[in-house]
Amino acid sequence: MRTSISGKTDKTDKPMRDRRPSEASFSLLETVIALGLMVTVILEVTFIQGKAITFGDFNRQLTQATWLAKAVLEKVEWGSRFYPFKEVKADLKDQTFPQDMCPSSEDTPCPYKFNLSVEEFKLPVTELIAGYLGGGKSSDSPGGGGAGGLGSAMEGMVKQFLGDESLKIAHVQVTWAEGSKQAAVDVAYLLTNQRYLDEQIFSQKAPIGMETTVKKIQQTGSARPK
Repeated sequence: MRTSISGKTDKTDKPMRDRRPSEASFSLLETVIALGLMVTVILEVTFIQGKAITFGDFNRQLTQATWLAKAVLEKVEWGSRFYPFKEVKADLKDQTFPQDMCPSSEDTPCPYKFNLSVEEFKLPVTELIAGYLGGGKSSDSPGGGGAGGLGSAMEGMVKQFLGDESLKIAHVQVTWAEGSKQAAVDVAYLLTNQRYLDEQIFSQKAPIGMETTVKKIQQTGSARPK
């Protein structure tokens, strides 16, 4: 209670009581430190979530680019089976994908482009055999005549059986813009002159006891009984 100037007693005021130690409030320094910790945690969580979204988007683009590269290689492989193997060549740069492979519109164009190259692949028969038999020595080096001669003989047999151009390598690179940089996916595929190989295989004499099976393969293309 307290007495006013008029002499009346004010009963609304309650006496102040002492604050217990357990009821003590935070100081200004403790409040600032707590706020700083909360802001740091929130920023870290936001940064991690942003990175997760970025990586998820990049993985999606990487998967799509890989499938597009495989689709291009499938077309190259299909062409190698129906066209002369010597005519299977390509050297294309910054090509856009057709509508059926990468749908696009005026508002959302296809972000992917590809480079395609098909080149002859030289099988190093001589080097492989010489390295296996002579420890990497060629026919020109001392002590490597036997290995080099055998390698040359084997190379001649391979050319006789497989032809001059039996292997080619197709390389596809799919690119797209990733921010200010350019991301890319590279996929390679080894092409074989399958038509020539089939002709060489069918022209060989069948082993003893396999004449019927070989004839059935030549007629039907399958060794399974009907």
